[in-house]
Amino acid sequence: MRTPYMHNTWFANVKKFRRGAQSINPLHMSGEDAKSRSLTNCETMWVFNVFGEIQAKLRIDESLRQGTVSMSHGYGAGRASMRVAESNPGANANRLAPNSLDAIEPLSNMSWIGAYPV
Repeated sequence: MRTPYMHNTWFANVKKFRRGAQSINPLHMSGEDAKSRSLTNCETMWVFNVFGEIQAKLRIDESLRQGTVSMSHGYGAGRASMRVAESNPGANANRLAPNSLDAIEPLSNMSWIGAYPV
């Protein structure tokens, strides 16, 4: 998910872009999907797939289609040299990225970079 507040990790350490709702990167999910899983808005939850897992807050987002989720990347750096990023780490969505040689999208034969099953 792209937002004006984060572009890769470029804005991770800019205080202006890391306050309020942008201090974390919630997992966006449709209301129907949340309801079917007994999840509520702002609830902390685990997101996982065969490659990894992360903990994230839920943001119900009715603009999403059922069966999809979305999350801004560029969070979760937690590097000591980046004080703002370290104090507002968010979840590192890269921990869910396919990480094996055979993890490819079959139609294009390309690696999954921005859309993968969770």
